[in-house]
Amino acid sequence: MKTNTRFYSLVLCTLIALLAVPGISGATIEAAPLNPAFLEYLEGQEAAAEGAMQTCSIAPSPEEFRYPLTGLCPAPATPVWSVQSIDSVGSSALPASFDLRDEGRVTPVQDQGKSGSCWAFATYASLESALLTSTGTAWDFSESNMKNLCSNLYGGFDRGPGDGGQAFMSTAYLTRWSGPVNETDDPYLLPVPSNDSPTDLSPGVHVQNITFLPPRDGPLDNGPMKETIREEGALWVGFIINWSCFADNYLTYYRPGDGAYQSDGGHAVALVGWDDNYPAENFSVTPPGDGAFIAKNSWGEGVGDGGYFYISYYQPEPGRFWDRNSTFVGDRRDFCSVLFTGEAADSLEHIYQYDPLGWTENVGATGSTTIYGANVFTAGDYEDLRAAGFYTREPGTDYTVSVLRSINTPTGTTPVTVAQVSGTATLPGYHTVPLPDPVFLSPGQTFSVVLEITALTDTYPLVVEMPIAGYSSNATASPGESYVSVDGEIWTDLTTIFPDTNACIKAFTTDAIVVPRDYPTIQAAINAADGGETIVVENGTYDEHLNITSSVTIVGIGMPVVNAAGSGSAITVTADGVHLSGIAVTGASQVFQPDAYNAGILVLGDGALIENCSSYQNGACGVFVSGAGGAVIQGNEISENLYGMILWNSSRTVVAGNRVHNNSRLGIELDETDSAILEGNTVQESDGQGISLYYTANTTMQGNIMGENAWNFVYYGDDPAPKNSIDTSNIVEGRPIVYLEGISGMTINPSSNAGAVCCVGCDSMKIEGLALQETGCGISLLSTQESSIEGCTISGAYDGIHLSNASGIAIEGCSITASRTDEWLINIERAENCSLVGTTLTGLGGSSMGLYNVSGAEITGNTINFTSSGGPLRTGEISSLTNSTVRENLLDLSGMDFSVDGLRGNLIYRNTIVLPAPGPASLSSALPLPEREHSYALTRPFSGLSDGVVQVSSVSCASAAAFQTGNTWHSPDPIAYWYRGTGQTNFTGNHWSAYGGIDADGDGIGDTPFVIAANETDRYPLMERFEAYPATPPSDGGDSSSDGGLAASGNLNPGETTSLHFTGSAVTGVSVTAGQRIDGIMVTIAPASSGPAGLEAPVYQYLVANLTYTTDDAIAGAAFTFEVSTAWLEEQGLSPGDISLWRYRDGAWAALPTEVLREENGRVYFRATSPGFSYFAVAGGRTMTVEPVGTVASEEPGDAGTFRNVTAPGSAISGTPVSTTAEPGTPTETTPQKSPVWWGAALAAVGVMALGLKGRR
Repeated sequence: MKTNTRFYSLVLCTLIALLAVPGISGATIEAAPLNPAFLEYLEGQEAAAEGAMQTCSIAPSPEEFRYPLTGLCPAPATPVWSVQSIDSVGSSALPASFDLRDEGRVTPVQDQGKSGSCWAFATYASLESALLTSTGTAWDFSESNMKNLCSNLYGGFDRGPGDGGQAFMSTAYLTRWSGPVNETDDPYLLPVPSNDSPTDLSPGVHVQNITFLPPRDGPLDNGPMKETIREEGALWVGFIINWSCFADNYLTYYRPGDGAYQSDGGHAVALVGWDDNYPAENFSVTPPGDGAFIAKNSWGEGVGDGGYFYISYYQPEPGRFWDRNSTFVGDRRDFCSVLFTGEAADSLEHIYQYDPLGWTENVGATGSTTIYGANVFTAGDYEDLRAAGFYTREPGTDYTVSVLRSINTPTGTTPVTVAQVSGTATLPGYHTVPLPDPVFLSPGQTFSVVLEITALTDTYPLVVEMPIAGYSSNATASPGESYVSVDGEIWTDLTTIFPDTNACIKAFTTDAIVVPRDYPTIQAAINAADGGETIVVENGTYDEHLNITSSVTIVGIGMPVVNAAGSGSAITVTADGVHLSGIAVTGASQVFQPDAYNAGILVLGDGALIENCSSYQNGACGVFVSGAGGAVIQGNEISENLYGMILWNSSRTVVAGNRVHNNSRLGIELDETDSAILEGNTVQESDGQGISLYYTANTTMQGNIMGENAWNFVYYGDDPAPKNSIDTSNIVEGRPIVYLEGISGMTINPSSNAGAVCCVGCDSMKIEGLALQETGCGISLLSTQESSIEGCTISGAYDGIHLSNASGIAIEGCSITASRTDEWLINIERAENCSLVGTTLTGLGGSSMGLYNVSGAEITGNTINFTSSGGPLRTGEISSLTNSTVRENLLDLSGMDFSVDGLRGNLIYRNTIVLPAPGPASLSSALPLPEREHSYALTRPFSGLSDGVVQVSSVSCASAAAFQTGNTWHSPDPIAYWYRGTGQTNFTGNHWSAYGGIDADGDGIGDTPFVIAANETDRYPLMERFEAYPATPPSDGGDSSSDGGLAASGNLNPGETTSLHFTGSAVTGVSVTAGQRIDGIMVTIAPASSGPAGLEAPVYQYLVANLTYTTDDAIAGAAFTFEVSTAWLEEQGLSPGDISLWRYRDGAWAALPTEVLREENGRVYFRATSPGFSYFAVAGGRTMTVEPVGTVASEEPGDAGTFRNVTAPGSAISGTPVSTTAEPGTPTETTPQKSPVWWGAALAAVGVMALGLKGRR
């Protein structure tokens, strides 16, 4: 048994060792008045008023009775009974008679001999009966051990072994775990018991709860006592003896309370039953009425009825009649009836305490019924703190027990409450309260048990052990053990107010299992542990796969590592209520199971607590919670996994205070969860998503920080009212998430400083002028109507703009740029009557956009570039675009590989459509598709994932596309236009980069139709881009047409050069020299907020340069002129000669030959040559010697080389255009020009507007 460990430091709630004096909070800590009967006893008033208790050695028994001594003496403290508390205690209907003997729920009668130890015999008569009732097991406990170890011979109370006692003394002995011990280990000797007892015996059971029953309101108010006897077992009671009041060999007893019969002493017995009809005439002194309790005596079986007797209901002391007008019960308070109960000794293993003498006094704050007490202990080993013990002295007392851990920290540190339990003690006595969850303790770790106690009327509610002369002079205490407070904030060491005084607060623990001390492996310890036990794992690496099948706690010391070594999950939690703390896990495999990925920690059971763990370098997932409820994942570090943390199909999960970083595909994902809480997590440096919510409801997000992830925040959902609470304390790249649900008529503009916008179930919203970077979902309108997105710039987004279940949404004048592969510029699904107008989308190899189940859309005047950067092509599919108009869009799809389906009833004309170059490479480079429609990780799967992910090959471009008829691939009516200086009127279709037909009549319309697929034909294919067919005569002059970041030119023959001019970026011009025949050319230059990694130099500007209508293979080279401000050069400490134009190609940056042209007006002008188009950066640093530019003709004077001014198509003319109209159904009789077989469904060119990757949904 662990005894009181004493030390000298305290941190309690907010302060450490803060000494206070009485009165610091306006109240004084005072001790309660002592029991008057005890004071009379001390003053030697043995013959005073009735009820004064004595050891009956001063009043000899009749000569014929050979046991002259009884042994009941008063205690200094007593319970408090008030009208409020007593009125709350009731009882159920009871029979007229009852006897525990009839049910075999009493143990044999004992003989106390010539010793005042009746109080000990009555105690065990109650306890043994209660144990028979609760367990069916008969015990015989040693009264000799109790009376001796409570005496002054063993440092106990101020009494000899045979000088009497009462229930308070036996309570102290039992609750400190000195007993009960078996009778055989310390037998009771007769006729004169021994005063010697062993002190090292272990108790047979633990007494954890002792109940003091309320006083009786009169002789027939016996309901609570009767009900307790019947339900729980025998009751300890005391009464006053006058020998003449016994009758028939001590078979009956009644002594009136009118003073006619003097007190010869006091005696304690156990009540075991009752008889409401026991005749009054059977008593020596006739009571006023019938009825008696049945009592078990301790005078041997030779008296009464085999050692039992009847005591009249009218006897005042058992339970004591109550004077409601007095603070005391009558004029004494120590005649309570008491129930002693026990439980198995192995349920709790260690006790921490400072009060071996128990309840000797009470203290309180002046005028208050609330007070706080606390004891501070030091753990002796690896243990679980499971329960706390304390006393209350008034019925209906409220309590709160709190546990604080590791509190000997520097001044000012606030300890954290790690466990707390509250309740109401219905009756006074001693209580052991289990904690809701065990609190793990390490050797030498300090902890505090804090008791807040509030009585109904009692102003001295805190029970203490205090030295009382003549009773408990052996009580001792040291500073740093017990503390008291009037408010729970300012604490005073109890010994500074009352010397040698401790709070009666105990703590109970069990031993933890230690690996490898007790078991060589963690799994062996798990298999041996019972539910609720703690397993301590000491530092080291354990090559195991743990399957936790019972509700154990596993605590690591020094962060031990569980290494799955490349197979399975490191830890699988299948049981409910599992707690993991301080464990590192690694090496889980890249395997997809039917319900989850393998993971460092895989949680399948409910109520798991995963805290302060580390999960790293696992092939699939760091932590995966699948189908479980109530999990708490807090304070963990999750890093360098493929996926950080995934919660799938789970509920009531708390994810708080985790650091999730450097994971490949995502940080934290919630998929089909309900009532999850994400709070205070930091998610950084994921190469994929930061925090993703997929189809969640009732989600709360607060204080989460996302930064340096490829895509920080992603939200998908179908529910128009998911009841999520996502506030602006959630940050992406330093800016708040704006999440709105069920809002109408709000404008979100740059003043919001939004880092991402998500509107769910809203209408009439206006989102304008936002500049968003690396947001995840930049702007999401879900289940939203009649709203607009205008003039927004978005780069580096997982979904630039995402519409779902939306109608009447207008997107206009936006610019969306991909900075990585796998990004979707626009994703629109299940939408009606929406528009996309005047928007520029600039993709990168592998980036996409999609339209799913979209109808009634207007898609006009957009520039959409998806060119290859040398990486894999994105495989996608068109999925249901109907009854929509697609016109005058530039669709450069040269970086796409796709199949198509579901276009019908659309009007598609005057678009420029650039298809991928033919060749086998484009067929084999597509990214794989996952099997699930949407899943844990709606991020793209990776090629290394095995065993459950279906690897789908690229959709063959030669396969026939599944179309539904009804699409019109030309203008609905003939259009008047100008082509190469000549006015024309005709139906106009689309310009296809794959069209190889001729235009013999020069009207700009191909002589042969372009067959897109079965039943889908563009009958009027345009020979050039649609801009070459203006409705008004073009102006003279110039070698190219240009608009800001876009410039175009006409046809070029080999060796010819066109010069294009730009605004809006560092690039001011590009001269392109043709290496072969080029039928029209267009270049777009767009600044980007970031670029591919790997450029270790000061960057002035990232750029995306795309070549349209042709490819890099068709040009001999390009000369870029660009400018840099001198102010920036000075800030960076660079000279003009330090600047280069860098190009990103084949996964690496390379500096291009760059020369300085001139410096004027605060800017330096440069020229660089490049063999092709891609990502560029204007940056410091040079890796090669720059040679003079001479291979590509320049617009600058003095350059050598062939130069040709290419005029814009069509010269200025006057007059009416010449009509060359043909009817839509009667094309020229020539062989149709089919789309190349490697494209199969070239219809997808328009369908890129509807490109969809199955892995996205």
